[in-house]
Amino acid sequence: MSQEEQHPIFTRDPAELMKYVYKCVTIECAEKNTFSGWVYTIDPVTENMVLINFDDGESEPKLTVVTGHSIISREIINSNTDTYKVQLDSLFEDKDDQVKYTDEELKIRRTKCKNWLEQNRLPVVEDSDGTLSISDALQIVAPYGPENCHSMNEIILGRIQGLLKNMPNDM
Repeated sequence: MSQEEQHPIFTRDPAELMKYVYKCVTIECAEKNTFSGWVYTIDPVTENMVLINFDDGESEPKLTVVTGHSIISREIINSNTDTYKVQLDSLFEDKDDQVKYTDEELKIRRTKCKNWLEQNRLPVVEDSDGTLSISDALQIVAPYGPENCHSMNEIILGRIQGLLKNMPNDM
């Protein structure tokens, strides 16, 4: 198979695309369309680019997906990655993860979680940093919900997450 017959994914360098992430760019596309905005991500296979525009007058930023096959040229117009990096990353975070708990609330949630697991006859150990461990196979970190479970064993992970989802509120 010659170089000309290979799919472009095998000849393009993804690191070359990474130089655009978190930077403000202007993209010229087919049919004389131009788009500009802050690059959140680029798909290395299709080269589709996700652009975000933060308009001061609007409460919500505007998202634009530019398809890779239509892109003729890309130009960086602002390379200060710190300008909107935090805002870009926060756009796609789960809003529940942004809830802040006091130390007292975390202690109550940890105790409730530990008691529920012990009630279901699981060997729970509380580490010095507050992490709950089950037989070194699974760890539960603050704020101790099903989405805070970490394990390399998918079966154990699924079962414990299911158990935590079914935990009664009055524990």
